[in-house]
This record gives sequence, C-alpha cells and structure tokens, in this order.
Amino acid sequence: MGSMDNLQSHLRRHAFLTWVLLPAFVISQAFIPSLHPSCEHGFRNISLVAVLLLCLHQIYSEVQSWHLLKKLIASPELSVLSQFGILRKRKWLVLIGLLQTIDLYTDLTFPLVAQDCVGQLTDHWKETWAKVSVMGPILQAIVGWLKFWVFAAICVGFNVLITGISGMISICAFENHSQFDLQTVSVSVEQEFPRIMEKTSSHGLEHPRQQ
Repeated sequence: MGSMDNLQSHLRRHAFLTWVLLPAFVISQAFIPSLHPSCEHGFRNISLVAVLLLCLHQIYSEVQSWHLLKKLIASPELSVLSQFGILRKRKWLVLIGLLQTIDLYTDLTFPLVAQDCVGQLTDHWKETWAKVSVMGPILQAIVGWLKFWVFAAICVGFNVLITGISGMISICAFENHSQFDLQTVSVSVEQEFPRIMEKTSSHGLEHPRQQ
C-alpha cells in the first residue's frame, strides 16, 4: 500500500500544480504589467520560467510514478509488457505530456493576448458573424457586447473547471471510495477469520503453521 499511496500523492501534487497554481499564475499576469503578454511581442520571457519549472516537476513526478508503478507489477507481467514494446513507448508519451503542458499554458494565456489585440479581433469576429444567416445578427450583437477576449476567457474557464477541477474531484472521490472498500474488506476478514478457523478445527484440520 505504501507504493500506491506514494503514487497517488505524486499524481495529486502535479494535478494541483497544473490545474490550480498554473491558472492562478496566468490570472496574476493580468494584474502585473511585467508579466502580461502583448499582442505585438507575445509572451514575456520571465513568465516562461514558470512553465519550465512545471515541466521539470512533471518529469520528476513521471519518473517517480514510473518506478512506483513498476513495483506494483509482477515480473512476468513486466516481461510481457517489454515483449510487446509497451515499455519502449514511455519516452514518447512523456514527450507528448510535456507538449500538452505547454499547449495548456498557451490556451490559458490566449485571452490575455486577445485582450491586448481586442480592437482588431473583435471587429473581425463581428464581421464574420454578420455573414451568417438567422443567428448571425444576434451573435454579432453579443460579440460586440461581450468582446472576443471575454468569450475566450469563458471557454478557457470551462476547460479548467470541466477537465481539471472536476478531474481532481473524481480522483479524490475514487481514492476515498477505494480506502473505504479496503477498510470494509479488512473488517470482514477480521470478523470471518475466527469462524473459518473454528470450522477448520471442527473438521480435524490443523493450522498451516502447526503442520
């Protein structure tokens, strides 16, 4: 159980950094001019340091989780995974995970870039909706009132809530449910063991340790 607890701890910690601290850092950029991305120059170099630290922590968590996970797999099963080439795919999956982290950061900061380019983007977006029949004029009015960067921020917020926060809640709920099941099994075993031993003795069988 120690390896499993440590594995879950690494996963929870990195999920918290990715879906809570990283969005909080991006929100702080809206109020710190030296970190705020611009329409002309894009991201601030200093803000990318946080992304680098997150990627380094992701590599550390992945390495630790991989070693802990292999402890939960029997040697014959590891041999089968190796023969099918599954273990060799790990390095590419790690690379994809890092690219997804960088992609998440660009998605989170996109509304800030759009805010700096609000005049150009909102006007072009309104012109695009004006060409759509039926719903076009309605959406054109909404776009003019809502602004493009606000709409982008709402979409990003839904992504964080649905993908990240709800996922963390599901992980915690699953862990609590698993712990409850293990406690229930332990209690059942403690209650049933004396009865099993009593039935074994009544049939004239000795305890394995006494043989």
